[in-house]
Amino acid sequence: MRGKEGGNLKRDLAKRLGELKRVAKRVAKRAPAVLKQHRRRLIERLEGRHRDARSGR
Repeated sequence: MRGKEGGNLKRDLAKRLGELKRVAKRVAKRAPAVLKQHRRRLIERLEGRHRDARSGR
């Protein structure tokens, strides 16, 4: 009984690990583009705040 349960757990964990690896690869692939997008938005916000400060808003 324990051997069967252990085998089931092993298969389940292996399946979940495979899913995690696939997700990690997708995240790693998208990370540079996401970082670039966040950086662009931050710069836009900072430039807007700078303009507002200079105009006295």
